[in-house]
Amino acid sequence: MWHSLRFNLILRQYPSGWAVNEDERNWKYRVSIYYANELDSGEFKCVTPKGHYNSIKVTVKASNGMRCNIHTVLTFIDVECPAIVSSDVNRVMVIEGNKMHNKAKFSCVDGYYLEGIDEIVCTSSGYWSYEAPLCKGTNSSHYAIKCPTIKSDDLYLRITEYNRTYGSHVHYSCPNGYKLNGVSFMTCLKNNTWNAEVPSCE
Repeated sequence: MWHSLRFNLILRQYPSGWAVNEDERNWKYRVSIYYANELDSGEFKCVTPKGHYNSIKVTVKASNGMRCNIHTVLTFIDVECPAIVSSDVNRVMVIEGNKMHNKAKFSCVDGYYLEGIDEIVCTSSGYWSYEAPLCKGTNSSHYAIKCPTIKSDDLYLRITEYNRTYGSHVHYSCPNGYKLNGVSFMTCLKNNTWNAEVPSCE
């Protein structure tokens, strides 16, 4: 936001906004002075919500008592968000940059899932719209990817190995004299589902 630091008593509002140039409008903020006169002389200061600032002094001199007709554009420093540190080895990041409006997208390696927002944006305040998410997985039983509990009314179906976490298997068999109808094992997928239906003995 731009502020005028003039000492005269006649104050007026100055239009401000992002730069017209498309390549600069994401990080340059301007103030415009139209039909300036001597009372518009002074120092103009731009301050970000994070406390960074820039300022410029403007001196307007009239010629022969006539009002000056000028248009002055003042530009400000880049708005940047803090760099995102890759402290999570299971997190995959695609970061456009850390200037305003840049985006950062996140995902996790197989076996882990995202806890938090998968896309954040660098805002005009100099902070990201959300905190960077974390990847949770099998190193924490509370957050591990798990498939649903196996349920079957088949009294003859035997489970010889049973693990519900991602990438693990459950193995089936039937007693002598019965035939397994379906797959002999199922795999837990990363979307928390089994890759097949529970078989039966017949």
